[in-house]
Amino acid sequence: MHGWHTPGIWQKPLLWALFLAYGFLTFGFLMKAVSIWYGLPASLALHAYTVGGIGLMVIGMMSRVALGHTGRNVFDPPKILTPMFLLVILSTLLRIALPIVDDTHEVWLIALSQLCWAIGFGLFSITYIPILMGPRVNQSTPRCPSP
Repeated sequence: MHGWHTPGIWQKPLLWALFLAYGFLTFGFLMKAVSIWYGLPASLALHAYTVGGIGLMVIGMMSRVALGHTGRNVFDPPKILTPMFLLVILSTLLRIALPIVDDTHEVWLIALSQLCWAIGFGLFSITYIPILMGPRVNQSTPRCPSP
C-alpha cells in the first residue's frame, strides 16, 4: 500500500475509496492472525474482508466504471460519492472495530452496520440507475449500426 499512496488520492473519492478498501483487506489478514493468537472472534476478520474490503471495493469500482462506460467524466463524479463511501466505511467500523471495544451491544452494532450498508448501496442505486439506464452522454450515434 505504501507504494500506491500519494497525498493527492485524498482529494478524489473514487481513489481513496479503493485505497481504503485494499487497506481493509490487509487489515482482515492482520485480524485473522490476531484471532488465532489472541482469541478474537474470527468473524471480525471475515467482516473486515467482506464488508470493508469487498464491499467498499465493489461500490468504488462500480461507481468509477459506470461513469466511464456511459461516457461521463470520471474526474467530476456525483457529489453523493463521499457520503455513500463513508456509510460503507462506517458500516465496516461498526461491524469490526466497535465490537472489539465493547461487545455488550453487538446486536445493535450489527443492526446499525446493516443500516449504514443498506443506505450506502441504496444511495448508489438511486444515483446510478438513471445513469446506467440512460444513453451515453458523449455519443450521438449508436455503437452498432442497425441491420
